[in-house]
Amino acid sequence: MNSVLPVRDLSLTSHILHALNEASIIAITDNKGTITFVNDMFCKISKYDRNELLGQNHRMLKSSYHSSDFFVHLWRTISRGKVWRGEVKNKAKDGSFYWVHTTIVPFLDSRGKPYQYVSIRTDITERKCTEELLKRSLDQLANSNRKLLDHHHTPSQTTIHDDLGQSIDESMAAYPEIRQLMTQFNEMNIRINQARKRIEHQAYHDALTGLPNRYHIEEYLKRSIEYAKVNNSSLTLLYLDLDRFKLVNDLLGHQVGDLLLKEVAEKLSQTICENGMIGRQGGDEFLIVLEDMNEEEVRAIAGRILDCLSYPFVYAGKEFFISPSIGISMFPKDGNDIESMMKNADTAMYMAKERGKNNFQFYSSEPSSLLSRRHLLENKLRTALKNKEFILNYQPQVHLNSHELRGFEALIRWNNPELGLISPEEFIPIAEETGIITDIGTWVLKETCRQNKAWQEQGFVRVPVSINVSSQQFRDPEFVWNVLNVLKESKLHPQYLEIELTESTTHHFVHTVEKLQLIKQYGIKVAIDDFGTGYSSLSALDQLPIDILKIDRSFIKHILTNPNKAAIAKTIIDLGHNLDFKIIAEGIEESSQADFLNEHQCHIGQGFLFHPPLNPTDVARHYQHLFNEIPFFN
Repeated sequence: MNSVLPVRDLSLTSHILHALNEASIIAITDNKGTITFVNDMFCKISKYDRNELLGQNHRMLKSSYHSSDFFVHLWRTISRGKVWRGEVKNKAKDGSFYWVHTTIVPFLDSRGKPYQYVSIRTDITERKCTEELLKRSLDQLANSNRKLLDHHHTPSQTTIHDDLGQSIDESMAAYPEIRQLMTQFNEMNIRINQARKRIEHQAYHDALTGLPNRYHIEEYLKRSIEYAKVNNSSLTLLYLDLDRFKLVNDLLGHQVGDLLLKEVAEKLSQTICENGMIGRQGGDEFLIVLEDMNEEEVRAIAGRILDCLSYPFVYAGKEFFISPSIGISMFPKDGNDIESMMKNADTAMYMAKERGKNNFQFYSSEPSSLLSRRHLLENKLRTALKNKEFILNYQPQVHLNSHELRGFEALIRWNNPELGLISPEEFIPIAEETGIITDIGTWVLKETCRQNKAWQEQGFVRVPVSINVSSQQFRDPEFVWNVLNVLKESKLHPQYLEIELTESTTHHFVHTVEKLQLIKQYGIKVAIDDFGTGYSSLSALDQLPIDILKIDRSFIKHILTNPNKAAIAKTIIDLGHNLDFKIIAEGIEESSQADFLNEHQCHIGQGFLFHPPLNPTDVARHYQHLFNEIPFFN
């Protein structure tokens, strides 16, 4: 809830507050009755804007239906710190009237005096209107009965009952609207009961998946722990997190992410069945509570979960794979309360991620060096940019037939004063999971453009330098303008900058094409990196406004020993030529690999055969002969 004025902690969980806010009309006042908060439902029913209500009191809603004694009793009750419940008729801004069932809860300070009141209301206008119509109709029925009885002589007791039944039937026939009103009244009661059930379900279940929500599953876990304590029985908590789910949202959008979460929930439900309770903790996290199972049985359940989520998810004709990391804590050895069991299952889940994801781990009280390092890297990564700990090295790209320089790829390195050099393979995934990757990508862009421009001003041959752009950075609506601003600030011509995207980044096809077309308009070249390792649609490849395909190093490594790898590499080369793309082979370490690629018309390569990544000083030293030469670039 968005409170305009400060409101003290209500000592309720956020889950209860959320459920109440969605299902009820809520207002908060100070101890003098001045309104400090109203939710959207309050504004809707009263027809006042929020700014018209804040700072006022409830007298502005007075309908003059209730006596002054009614409100005296109300205030006497709540001022004594007691809860008041009742039905109130209020007047809306447009002059219409509405009824609410109201519960007013006083919140007390350390002296036991109320400092604020929280009012929770439910709209009962329809019910009250129906009750009034029914009351009037019953009054008409009673009058009709009396008139009919006046026409009869004084009867015996038996005759009275017969005549009364006949008179009621005659009255119902005489007043068919009564029967209609009674039918409407019954239907309204049914709707009220259905609405009540819906509200109760919404309060305890996740709106997207239909699973028990965090509040529900945690309450269930608390009760299960108490039961296990009394009955000396076992209890297990599984904490499940979907690996790289954020990437799915970034690449395909939240709508697809929601569909995937619903399918995961359905698969989990089918797998667990009656063996336990499943709940959605939030985001891409799920909790599973298992009762009366030993460790072997828990292992079997966790294994079945891994199996059920190993099958691909299909969307728009494409297959996507998602895997879970599962942490497991068991009562009582891993905790005897909900806080310790949740904390230890969460710790075990991170252990599963550190051990390669797509596995489960039982909690261990012994310290984990892997987990400690992951947390250490995450903490230090947050200050690495500020502390200027990142450096860029530049790996040459050469023409395979002449070994002449064609350009560079900028490669980031992290040199922490305490931990030393840290591999990108280790810190990039953490940067992606934490969202820091976008800031790092912006730094790489600025530093690359600055360095290339500095080389040019020193008389170095003008060649392009490519940078790797993460999917998160590319999906930023301001990405293109950020690139253009950096080029303008550095005064680097756009033809000397290339951006490299992975295949997965191009899944958002329409937006990708539009953004790439805009980039191309300004003369910036685009490469698809690690081509052949992702899920590119070949039918869409010719529609992508790109310039370069880079063959992944995994194909180059075995190109001479594995016929399948060689066939794939040759296919990529032929495909690139047919679509008028330049082809760059990465990871060339042997001259025989370079000869094979050159023979099959791949004319550009990079790898340790030519040179490892160089720092800017080494670039100038190694390519000193290219300073003050006539620029070449293709």
